[in-house]
Amino acid sequence: MLASGRPWATTNDLIGVAEVAAAWAATGVLRAQQLPPLAARLATVTLRAQPRTTAERVAVIERRLAGRIDGLVPRALYRQHLTLRYEHLLGRVLDMHPCGWHPEVELEGRDHLADALARGRGAILWTMSFCGHVVPKLGISRRGFSVVHLSAALHGGFSDSWVAVNVLNRWAQKSENRYLAERVVMPLTWSLGHVGTLKRRLSENAVVSIAGEHRSETGVAVRVLGDPAVFATGAPALARSTGAALLTVHSYRRAPNRYTVVIEPVAAVDTNGNRRSGLEAAVQTFANQLERHVIDHPADWDRWSAFDLDSARLAARRNTSGPRRHPMDRHVG
Repeated sequence: MLASGRPWATTNDLIGVAEVAAAWAATGVLRAQQLPPLAARLATVTLRAQPRTTAERVAVIERRLAGRIDGLVPRALYRQHLTLRYEHLLGRVLDMHPCGWHPEVELEGRDHLADALARGRGAILWTMSFCGHVVPKLGISRRGFSVVHLSAALHGGFSDSWVAVNVLNRWAQKSENRYLAERVVMPLTWSLGHVGTLKRRLSENAVVSIAGEHRSETGVAVRVLGDPAVFATGAPALARSTGAALLTVHSYRRAPNRYTVVIEPVAAVDTNGNRRSGLEAAVQTFANQLERHVIDHPADWDRWSAFDLDSARLAARRNTSGPRRHPMDRHVG
């Protein structure tokens, strides 16, 4: 345990290191078309090696999707989800080799983004957790858009340990960074310099990407697939204060190594009425779109296997008191 209270490593970190090492070796000798079958085999191994985790995740899928998807088979869906997760992992590692990863990625809704930039106030891409971190950025970058991405300080790793922050995070970000113009990081200290940076970029008519499923106790309470969540209000608040267009982004897999990234508009955030009610309406619209896309493409939703950090440990590191907030909930309106 470090002096800050952070562990050197966790079990999830060790699993991550093993996965990356094995993926590096595999992608060094296999061709790109051989990776999806390997991903399917890895999913089968994971199901057998982690029976308790599998049972928990299958139960969650059944609880949240029962009655929403005809013919739902939760275990089969979880197997498919794991297959896609490993396909993303192998693709990201392949991208580190000289040959690179070149999946086919279509972009739907490009005109929404082009029209937003034509107005000259920038655009905010409010992203949903589908198909990993790289595919959406890759698809948008290939169509000629330079994206400034707001990133959590612990983004990319499996925990807040030394190994995650200094090894896993940096590896994950290296692949993503190929498709970004800039990465703006929210510090754990809760300083707000990143908000000013984002406002300056939008004033320069940039495209800013913000993950939309960040939890925040002081955000807006919604329900997604029957479960409660409180989503941060940073993206709509930033749109309200800058006049930038607010768009959502989700992705889905059409076939092995073939994806579609979709950009959709969000109803304009009310800049004249009550600030809180306007933010609540925007977050509810986001939640409604998210639920619809999960039902349409359930295996592609990353949250089925997301690892949530220990909130108590993070709160202690921030040296804050009172309700747990998300940094983008504050001072952006």
